[in-house]
Amino acid sequence: MYFALDEDQQAFDAAVRSYLADRFDLDALEKAATLALQLVGREAFAGSPVHLLLEQSRQRLKPFSDLFEARSFAGLPMALREKLEPHLTLHTLAPGETLVNEGDPSRQIFVVKSGLVGVWLEKPEGGAWLVRCCFPGWLLGESSVLGGPDARCMASLRAQRVSEVWICPAPIVRALMQEDLAFAQRIAETKQLHRIDSFFSMHETMGQLDVQVRDEMLSCIVRLETFSDETLLLPANQVPSSACLVARGSIALYADGNPDTQVGVVEADAFYGVRDAIHHIAPSVAAIARPGTTVAFFEATRLQKLCERSPEHVVAVLERLG
Repeated sequence: MYFALDEDQQAFDAAVRSYLADRFDLDALEKAATLALQLVGREAFAGSPVHLLLEQSRQRLKPFSDLFEARSFAGLPMALREKLEPHLTLHTLAPGETLVNEGDPSRQIFVVKSGLVGVWLEKPEGGAWLVRCCFPGWLLGESSVLGGPDARCMASLRAQRVSEVWICPAPIVRALMQEDLAFAQRIAETKQLHRIDSFFSMHETMGQLDVQVRDEMLSCIVRLETFSDETLLLPANQVPSSACLVARGSIALYADGNPDTQVGVVEADAFYGVRDAIHHIAPSVAAIARPGTTVAFFEATRLQKLCERSPEHVVAVLERLG
């Protein structure tokens, strides 16, 4: 890994983030941090983007001591935890070792305990590309309980470093989902979040951002909701409290909220209201979800804070969404 030793600290920071974004190479990040420390000195290094990235990365790699620390499993009642525990196995992976291959039957749920697991997609011309790295606490393989008996793995999972993964057979998890609807909802939301995450990585605009920023964007999601009837999401002439990403279905836009003056439609895999939410702009149109539409809501305040602590190019990318 090479960097030009010039005086442009911002270029150095950008190079570090770009190089490390997808593979999450902590060893290389620590080397870059050492170089940054030598270049700028101890006082300037503290609080610098490279230093912050290093601290965030170390924190995110902190191992989980218990499966029930993971978001999807944290709310399980004790009686259901006792049913689950006898069926759990802990599997250790060497760097580069494959957990499942894309296209394999999807029969198990996986939760990362420690290390880093890469999600790889096959290329049509051969080979594979790394979509993202999954940290401790990530749940994978949810298609095994949501996709029916013939479900297949949507991607290959490989250890990027020495990793530990909890494994549980899909029938056991499916039975718990039938007993605890809140647990079933969390698993379903995980699948939607993974879909959104994959969408981010392949989106023409979002793809310009590194994984760290896309993760922060995901953290701005406050809820996923499906609407069975036409529902007003964002009224006209008011500063929105959230921005939207249409995961399924569509949102109709009406001038001044008048149902007879439709001016546009936001289809699946498209954003609405991001710029308005960031800049406190009150749009002149009302956004109404059509029946069967699923929407991810991004809290405006979190988006604003993300922009405040992000470089200008990140803000410019977010402004162009939708």
